[in-house]
Amino acid sequence: MSTQVIRGWRWCWHTLLGLVVGFLLAIGFVGWLGFLTPGGLDGNDKVQFLMWSIAPVWLLFWSVSYLFSARQWLFAVALASVLNITLLAYRGVW
Repeated sequence: MSTQVIRGWRWCWHTLLGLVVGFLLAIGFVGWLGFLTPGGLDGNDKVQFLMWSIAPVWLLFWSVSYLFSARQWLFAVALASVLNITLLAYRGVW
């Protein structure tokens, strides 16, 4: 595997991709976490925990966005976002 250096405008695209799409994925995954844990969203203090868990998940996706080329990451994250939002909408969340 060859080492590829990210140069010029590619830094901007990786940053924007991690910022915008990473946030959408973080919201989706934290939503799933809330619904899959016992008690749903009605548990005591669960909403507060879920609110605070968005930032670490978002930063995880944001940092991973620099590990892949823009096309590979964009395709994988866009597909995951669409599936995540579709499944949440199917469950009647929105």
